[in-house]
Amino acid sequence: MTAPLRIVVASAEMLHWLQQSLSSLNDPMLRWQIADGIEEQEDADDALYLWVNLTLDEFFTRHARNRRGVDLMLAGEPQLASQLGWMIAAGGDLADINLLAPLIDALAPQLPWAWLHAGGPGAGAFAASIYLRSLQQQRAVMQWLASDGGQADPRNAMKHFDPASWQALAMSQQLALQDDAQSYLDWAGERSYSPYHPLQPAWQQTLAQADLPVTQEPAQQVARLLLAIPPLPQN
Repeated sequence: MTAPLRIVVASAEMLHWLQQSLSSLNDPMLRWQIADGIEEQEDADDALYLWVNLTLDEFFTRHARNRRGVDLMLAGEPQLASQLGWMIAAGGDLADINLLAPLIDALAPQLPWAWLHAGGPGAGAFAASIYLRSLQQQRAVMQWLASDGGQADPRNAMKHFDPASWQALAMSQQLALQDDAQSYLDWAGERSYSPYHPLQPAWQQTLAQADLPVTQEPAQQVARLLLAIPPLPQN
């Protein structure tokens, strides 16, 4: 049986690092696509996709076209992660996870159970949305520190600290995360979850203490946790 075509979809910058991480596989069935250009390319009917760091909305658009695959969150400093492995949360049906596991294993640290099967389709994109929003907030902080008030000395930036602006930023981030969480829960529904790797004993103990079923996706548990966070007080 011929192996299906496997297409890695990511931003142009991320593809550069992924190609370094996966070059040792010498996989003749591996193809690459820039995320922004996917609509212009024709694909094999049986192709399997590895969607990397797409937002939840971007994933929904692609999944609506009946494309099979696994969505990933990859976190890490690219130069180091391309050599040592990425922190990975994967979303997908167990059958597709099994077919794409060699690629995911090659991207992860070379350790047992080094990546998390976070849930069904969309779980990795949900995790990626959280990660990308955190990066966005970090960039906003760094831009503020590098502004006129803080470029010479970060301590000077504190003189220009605007609590109202930072409260507004925090509130907008919280609302965006909670919107993603609700969208993911609406999408996932009550589907069953069978993890690719056995859940670690510490994680099982955490679930038991919180009276949560082991069969519930980690991504759904994170989504419910986000929705349980009370709104920030407004002045």
